[in-house]
Amino acid sequence: MADKFYKCKINVPIYNTNAMLCVVKDMEDMQIYLDKKVKGTIDVIGADGCVFDIYTTKGLEYYIVLVEDRLSHNLIAHEIYHLGVKITTDVNIVDEESTAWLIGFLTENIYKVLEKKEFKI
Repeated sequence: MADKFYKCKINVPIYNTNAMLCVVKDMEDMQIYLDKKVKGTIDVIGADGCVFDIYTTKGLEYYIVLVEDRLSHNLIAHEIYHLGVKITTDVNIVDEESTAWLIGFLTENIYKVLEKKEFKI
């Protein structure tokens, strides 16, 4: 059964990782996906957006999840900030410039995907 939401992988080559951008109709669909993937260890119900990571056989996967009808520049910036800090923390990078570069890179690439797929912000 296919997932009930849009999902796109964003490659972050400088940190040798990927971030999965998910745009969902509601967090219940993401919760169903997570309950199958990680057996209910992550709870996203009630959120307009969230960031989390999951260990898989392929390694660590980062996710940024946004609710489609709640999309705003504020929500997107908020969740991208969490994603950038999570990635740099996990690779033991603490300097502000590296975090700022990553947040800019993620912002540019996430907005490109959202615009291409014609999500209304």
